Amino acid sequence: MSTATIQFCGAGGTAIAAQQAGMQVEAAINHSKVAIASHVANHPATLHYCQSMEECNPDDLPDSNFLLTSPCCTNHSIAKGQKHYHQFDLFGDIVYNPIAEKSRNTMNDVVRFVAAKKCTGKPYTFVVVENVIDVVKWCQYSTWLAALMALGYNHQTLYWNTRFFEVPQSRDRVYLLFWLRDVPTPDLEYCPLAWCAGCEREVTTQQSWKQQKWGRYQQQYVYCCSWCAKEVTPYSSSVRSVLNIETSGRTVGERKLSENTRVNIREGIHRMGGEPFLLGYYKHPLYRRLDEPVGTITTLDRWALVTPDTSGTFEACRLRMLSVQEVKACMGFPDDYHLCGTAKEQVWMLGNAVCPPLMTNLLSRCIAVL
Repeated sequence: MSTATIQFCGAGGTAIAAQQAGMQVEAAINHSKVAIASHVANHPATLHYCQSMEECNPDDLPDSNFLLTSPCCTNHSIAKGQKHYHQFDLFGDIVYNPIAEKSRNTMNDVVRFVAAKKCTGKPYTFVVVENVIDVVKWCQYSTWLAALMALGYNHQTLYWNTRFFEVPQSRDRVYLLFWLRDVPTPDLEYCPLAWCAGCEREVTTQQSWKQQKWGRYQQQYVYCCSWCAKEVTPYSSSVRSVLNIETSGRTVGERKLSENTRVNIREGIHRMGGEPFLLGYYKHPLYRRLDEPVGTITTLDRWALVTPDTSGTFEACRLRMLSVQEVKACMGFPDDYHLCGTAKEQVWMLGNAVCPPLMTNLLSRCIAVL
């Protein structure tokens, strides 16, 4: 049986995937006490280390076949409003943010672990790194990549969206896969099914890039029919399938909502033709129909179910945030997976997590060549 060590294990999304792929999770590391408590509750046979990654000595860990890791992504993502890794002051000098830089440098813990196991003569056969797609724009990314390749690994970069892996959420992530050079190359071509109107039948698809091979679904790449090469949309799960529609929340009239929120709700009702919909609380509001995937689940409550009143009365419209159980389902976690902590902490852990169905698919492809 293949074995895995998991860095930045969080509440256990990666561990779920590893077990579903038939692997034994030997060790899991995370600095958060509530995340480790959740991980222990669901994976009691795993060795757990509640400490910062920089304090963890890889020589103390088991010699696993796989290193699975999701380094801190917060300061790589442009979702924070920072489109560049460095900000400049009024005089054009770089403003150094040590906390953000420390967060980004957690990527180097991957190299440290891999190098340590290489020195013992028991290297990881596979290394899988999950992160936001903007990580490849990190100023040290080329050096980081070269360091892993110098340790004897081939690699491939995958840009996948969870919506095409039976997860009712549109979540773009990059998966950096490394394998020892004497190991066969895994089959990493993913061809989701779609209906092609031109061919009038169900077809397999191929990922097609608009310009450079980097980016998000629809913005930088699409899927095309394998037969006629026309753009198609692969099947995806709808968020309706995991929502408790019967629980609609309190009315707008009963809530103390800002005028901006009320405007956004009105706009959503207009756009969706009076049908229930999801409202994303962002600087620029997002709207999702219930027959499509929800947008990216984050570490904060961002998505609310809006149920318009059938009579058309605005004050009678109902609004509620998604429940923890619904957020869990949107992330692809099993219904019976136990999370510790408050509701806020549980949403935080889920927003940081890896979606198990996609990772299971990837790990199964790796195991197939062993």
